Amino acid sequence: MTGAAQIAVALGGTRPGLRVEEMVVTEDDARSDREWFTNHPTRRFRARAGDGGIWLIRRVPQGADPAVLLRALSRSHRHLDETDGDLAPAWFAAAYPDWPVERVLRRARKLLKKRPA
Repeated sequence: MTGAAQIAVALGGTRPGLRVEEMVVTEDDARSDREWFTNHPTRRFRARAGDGGIWLIRRVPQGADPAVLLRALSRSHRHLDETDGDLAPAWFAAAYPDWPVERVLRRARKLLKKRPA
């Protein structure tokens, strides 16, 4: 399984109209995301345009190690300049498209209650 396919599976599988190849993150994109989170250390989510949609990026701290960045591509989300409170539900909805809205909102609220690392 390729790295892109692993990402797609981790994000709940591919959806109709979304090819696995579209899930590839370039080195420039990865660098941009790392730099953005370095410059915004209290933020957990970022949104940036790309690949015909909005990439929603979630920072997951890993102790002393660098954070892991989880990405989900949304074709319906259109706003870039939002707070973590706005982006958390959007990320969960994009990452887990089969989840009911109530579950998406519950997970987003639970995550936002945790103190940032």
